[in-house]
Amino acid sequence: MTSDLPKLALLFRRAPQHRIGLLDPLSAQRLIINPVIGLLQYDSKAIDKIISISAGHPYFTQAICSALFVQARENNKTKVLAQDVAKAIDDAIELSEAGLIWFREGLMIPEKVVFSAVATSQEKAKQNNQSRPEEALKLLKSFGVETDQLHSAKQNLSKNDFLDADGYKVTVEFVRRWLVKYYPLQSEIWELENLESDACDYFEKAKRWRHFSYQLSVISYQYLCNKEA
Repeated sequence: MTSDLPKLALLFRRAPQHRIGLLDPLSAQRLIINPVIGLLQYDSKAIDKIISISAGHPYFTQAICSALFVQARENNKTKVLAQDVAKAIDDAIELSEAGLIWFREGLMIPEKVVFSAVATSQEKAKQNNQSRPEEALKLLKSFGVETDQLHSAKQNLSKNDFLDADGYKVTVEFVRRWLVKYYPLQSEIWELENLESDACDYFEKAKRWRHFSYQLSVISYQYLCNKEA
């Protein structure tokens, strides 16, 4: 049985993979409406609001709808309006916490920092009624954080659709709101600084070990020479 384990591991590494993208508006609308036909109606503005927040992401669309269904049932309502959507977002975030954590945990620390920086920049732009958020790396530089890793992280996030093509916005507004609420930028920067501190510590230890090894080799060589003499 043990000898089969490497074969099984190889088999799963070769398992077919299919990327699940964001739903188009019509498909997202069907996902919202169809499960509750005869039980709950959605105002057209409510549907637009859900799609604008979830960006058509199936999991987060369903999370918002689940929170709305519970909210409607508790208030004996049979129709969902746009203002109801705004009230349900915090509950939807709690419902989808596990998925949101999974959404983020696959990222490297520099990517997490940039992700939160973009989310924070968008929040600041929203509060100040600015049409375009501040560029995330520029925001990080104002905090004294500037490394080559961050440039690569931003490119990776855009390439994998976590951010838009220009890297100025988090693709899924629902995720952006969660990041702002639970992963403030300062805490992400602190985590990056700790990572860099650990890396420097390892580097210094390696340097000391190489120096010690060199001294040891010199002492051994001198001992052998003296012994032969």
